[in-house]
Amino acid sequence: MVLCENCRKKVEQEEEMSAEEKFFLQWSDTKFCLAAVQKNGYSLRYVKAQSEAVCLAAVKENGDSLQYVKAQSEAVCLAAVKKDGDSLRYVKARTIWEKCVVVIQND
Repeated sequence: MVLCENCRKKVEQEEEMSAEEKFFLQWSDTKFCLAAVQKNGYSLRYVKAQSEAVCLAAVKENGDSLQYVKAQSEAVCLAAVKKDGDSLRYVKARTIWEKCVVVIQND
């Protein structure tokens, strides 16, 4: 198999990595992270670059994973509270918290 120069270098670098380095590298891959949080929302704690989509998937799987969301948006908080009303305790912004209370009361 013929590899381009950049691909060859990347393969060589990955071969030299320890198992621990490979473990942490996979948490930088968006597809891997999305699949992981869809199976277990708590795995969000390992995600390095948290996108809105990854955070939403995590809280939809488990509302309590809101505690690991670094930048809480209104959409993420509301999805978490709809999944599990007890996750309200992890909402950081007061204005979003008030909207979440309304959602809980209406359910």
